[in-house]
Amino acid sequence: MARRKQERERNRIFLKVSSVFLGAAFWYVWSGIYPIHKDIDVPLCFYNAPEGMKITACDGIRVQLRATRPVWQSLDNEQLAVHVDARRFNEGPNRVDVSEDALLLPEMVKLVHYSPGNVVAVMEPDKVSGGELAAVVCS
Repeated sequence: MARRKQERERNRIFLKVSSVFLGAAFWYVWSGIYPIHKDIDVPLCFYNAPEGMKITACDGIRVQLRATRPVWQSLDNEQLAVHVDARRFNEGPNRVDVSEDALLLPEMVKLVHYSPGNVVAVMEPDKVSGGELAAVVCS
């Protein structure tokens, strides 16, 4: 009788340990499959601005991105920025297109949403700097 009780106890311990192991393995695999959404503030960076012009715009925008956990672990959020080619800008207000291409995102990261919805940059002659470029610069 005592022997059967010991055997049942060993079976229970084995089942408990197996359950914990299988649960942890299932959670690890499952968490790597499903995408995670993150909201990140990113700066606007302008390049190819005409000489003698300055560009003013909001400091940055909030983007919502979607990727799996392993991708998030390999992505450096501090390196993200909206890169805008100012060569196509006209003097005055210009609409800034925010896209996955402008964010230079890897293929596995998707842009879900951004705000503000209408991003406007104003290009005007720079009277203060004496003709030097006065655009927002990425750090």
